[in-house]
Amino acid sequence: MKVLVSGASGYIGRQLAEKLSAVGHDVTCMVRNAAQAPQLHCPQIKFVEADALQAETLPPALNGIDVAYYLIHSMSGRVEGFELRDRQAAHNFAIAAKQCRVRRVIYLGGLAATGASVSAHLKSRNGRGVAKIWTASRRTALRHHRW
Repeated sequence: MKVLVSGASGYIGRQLAEKLSAVGHDVTCMVRNAAQAPQLHCPQIKFVEADALQAETLPPALNGIDVAYYLIHSMSGRVEGFELRDRQAAHNFAIAAKQCRVRRVIYLGGLAATGASVSAHLKSRNGRGVAKIWTASRRTALRHHRW
């Protein structure tokens, strides 16, 4: 199966890419900057450069992909506007995945209780933001719980 792992520079993305490759999947990691791609232990893993905030870069990364893992978090850069960037990136990715006929997109969000102690980042990923984009596009949403 041809698999794309977006957010491959992060801890979960790196681990996932290596595990998927180890069990025989054809894995491509999507990174914003190929020069800063993570060091992986599986030489057969390919890298493609794309940025979910730049919609035009996504179709070349998603063409021919069966399953895409969406592990992108727009936390880099300024704190202001990260919620909007998160939603825009997810929206761009969902549209490109549909156009490229990706069979399944698996989204990793986060679980957290509601209330004042929940970070703005987790609130944006679980409430009216990114999670609803994936639900509306009939994609699989996985939740990560921090203990």
